[in-house]
Amino acid sequence: MIELLRGRVARLEADRAIIDVGGVGYTVYLTSPTRSHLRLGEEVNLFTYLQVRQDALQLYGFRRWEEKEAFQALLRVTGIGPKVALSILSALSARDLVVAVACGDVQSLTAVSGVGKKTAQRIILELKEQMGAVAAHQAEEEGGGPPALAGEAPASAEAVAALMVLGYPAVEANRAVAAAEKTGAVTTPDLIREALKRVS
Repeated sequence: MIELLRGRVARLEADRAIIDVGGVGYTVYLTSPTRSHLRLGEEVNLFTYLQVRQDALQLYGFRRWEEKEAFQALLRVTGIGPKVALSILSALSARDLVVAVACGDVQSLTAVSGVGKKTAQRIILELKEQMGAVAAHQAEEEGGGPPALAGEAPASAEAVAALMVLGYPAVEANRAVAAAEKTGAVTTPDLIREALKRVS
């Protein structure tokens, strides 16, 4: 698995770049935010996801680790492929996506080209299930009794799980959410917003 590319930007197009790594050029598909930070001829580090298909190997590149984690979480949603996932993360940051899911904000998702109301609802439902599964697993590991069902975990546990879905380690996520609680935030979306201000 190719997890990281470090090389020179040899060519830039609207949705992709060719990265020269030691004389070998890799075509990497990009979100708009990542694409906007690249400059022709400059050195770049990209976190990557390799999709293996019957007819091709395709690389997707991300400037930030959390963007890659959000991309992979979207790919686990029924019916969401790389093209739609890239479109979503071109319109919403990984952090905005998690807040939209926590708030059940269908409107933000349907504003993305290619995402209708039913697809948006499915994204929210299945990403919430992913967060619930992470929260349940975390509670079980910490000896907190029987695992909570998705959507039944306390707001703080759901907020921690949301950060973990973005790739933050459990210790860092717990610390950030604990700090967020001290601000008076109570609901899951508010805890996520406050916690995200406290992680790198």
